[in-house]
Amino acid sequence: MESNIIKKEISKEFILENNLNLVLEDKFIDMCLNNNAWIAGGFARKVANLFFKIGPSVSEEENLFSPIVNYFIKGGDVDVFTTCKENLDKIENKFCEGDFKKDVYASPFAVNLTPEIQPNNIFEIYESKKNYTRFTIQMINKFFFKNIKECFNSFDILNCKYAIEKIENKHYLVYEEKAVKDDIKGVINICHTNSPFLGNRIYKYCLKHDLKLDNSETNLKMLKDFLLKVLISDWPKIFKFYNEKNFSSLTVKNIHKIKKLSVNDLSLFIGKFNHYIHTKVPDAYGYYIDTEIVDWASKEIQDTSKLNSI
Repeated sequence: MESNIIKKEISKEFILENNLNLVLEDKFIDMCLNNNAWIAGGFARKVANLFFKIGPSVSEEENLFSPIVNYFIKGGDVDVFTTCKENLDKIENKFCEGDFKKDVYASPFAVNLTPEIQPNNIFEIYESKKNYTRFTIQMINKFFFKNIKECFNSFDILNCKYAIEKIENKHYLVYEEKAVKDDIKGVINICHTNSPFLGNRIYKYCLKHDLKLDNSETNLKMLKDFLLKVLISDWPKIFKFYNEKNFSSLTVKNIHKIKKLSVNDLSLFIGKFNHYIHTKVPDAYGYYIDTEIVDWASKEIQDTSKLNSI
């Protein structure tokens, strides 16, 4: 897929107007951006959507706070990437030596930190009204990239290809031109099938961001390739940390929710995943729940056949 990566300066006026300073001026994030690291993924995409005025209007309740605050209210975080393990160690050493006042915990691919919030800012105002937890910074520590372009090449859907970097005290939005076009159209296009998280990412972007998987021949071929990889668990070793069967079951079922699989595709998973049917059964004291376990793929094939026969 031909790439056209564009860089545009984010003005200080835009940063202040949209409360981006609460994130970009966070002491840890600023230290990272000054030490050969960048922000990429969901937060950068949100900034880009504001920058290009993409997306639906917000509800009355959401209007009480900025779109950036609402991004975190809905569970968003800030993903920070860097170039190599040595540079990550340098950042971690600066963190340990500095006065950052953050809680730290580990997850499979990142070190997670809560931000340092200054008194009386919009996050504190929201927290006093709603009692909501603040946002999380994820310092990615399992994947390293020489530059933003290489980082973009690792992303499995176009809609993720946004980044923010800092050069000579100025912030820049870096993005793949086709990512903006897809977001304007409200569609998802798959770039590759190298990650087991592709299926759940598509589901998340459809459900959370109101996008639809583009019905192109390329996407359909890649989706079939992805399903085959799920079937045989053909993933790099770095991804083999989860409960594989449960993860595969969730992935295939989520894909089927947003893109109905064909009978042929469903037949690949006969005997692989269970489906639980719960029924209320009356008795002398009210009712009890009877649970029947059936084969998920077989049930979906039967349901599809019934719909086609109507």
